[in-house]
Amino acid sequence: MVIIVAKGAVDIDGEIQANGRDGTGSAGEGAAGGGGGGAIGVFSGEDITGSGTLDAHGGNGGAFTGGGGGTHHGGGGGGGGVIVAAAKDSTPALTTDVSAGSGGSSTDGVAGSAGTAGFARQVTLNPLKAKALL
Repeated sequence: MVIIVAKGAVDIDGEIQANGRDGTGSAGEGAAGGGGGGAIGVFSGEDITGSGTLDAHGGNGGAFTGGGGGTHHGGGGGGGGVIVAAAKDSTPALTTDVSAGSGGSSTDGVAGSAGTAGFARQVTLNPLKAKALL
């Protein structure tokens, strides 16, 4: 989980990540599923600017490498959540990725579900209560 709460302006020109990890492959009982994406919250008492990326995508499921034609591939992790909120009428050129991870195989190992991303502007923020939005 990544939370940024600022009384002043926030400029995001880099990358903030809270991604799920990929599942591991296995030749034994079955492969591991991908981890779910995390949460990112950016809250500003003024403007939010920049053209950075906020990533909270799910990890891919692991591939079963054992013989016998078994279907023991891991499922993909679900996408996480991103919320960006500013007190002023900000329109940053941010990119978000809350996509789901894919299954460990194209024939089985089900993909996860996508997460949610949202942007709110001209909101009154109480920094002490900002965590409650996540």
